[in-house]
Parts: sequence; C-alpha cells; structure tokens
Amino acid sequence: MRLSDLMSSFGLASYAEVGLVIFFVVFLAVMFRAFSPKYQAEYDAASCMPLDDELIRTPMHGPPPDAVAEVRAADLAAERQSRPTLKAGASNAEARS
Repeated sequence: MRLSDLMSSFGLASYAEVGLVIFFVVFLAVMFRAFSPKYQAEYDAASCMPLDDELIRTPMHGPPPDAVAEVRAADLAAERQSRPTLKAGASNAEARS
C-alpha cells in the first residue's frame, strides 16, 4: 500500500469543503456588520480617532463624547483654581510661599 492510496482513503476533500463553508459564513457575518446602519455611528467615531489628539478611547467601550467633554472641562477648571497665581513682578518662589 502506497502513501497516496492511504491518504486518498481518508477523504480529506470534505475538510476543505467544510472550511470553505465556515469561511463563507464568517465572511458574510463580517460584511453584514460592516455595512449595517446600526453600527454606522461607531465606525464614524472610529474614523476620527487618528485625528483626535486629546482623547484616547475606543468608540464602543468609551464614555459618550458629551460626558467626556464635561469631565474634561471640570478637571481643567479645578486645575486652574488650584494653581497659584503670580503677582506682577514676583518670582515663582515668592508666589508659592
């Protein structure tokens, strides 16, 4: 018995067909999700992420942009209030004391 006879008796062609069907089903699912109007807002937000220097978040798991802007504004206001103000002609060391 030769090796080619042994391998042909296993019926390995069916594995390729099953793999092709699984790939096709997964491909259709990905294409459906990619072009579904339900996820359009998520993809629009993700398309702007490379240009957004101030905020690092993922569109699906991050907080809504309005909430982030409110928190950021509150943090900046608190930081400005806690920062010591310099008097005219005073050095940094004099302002801290």
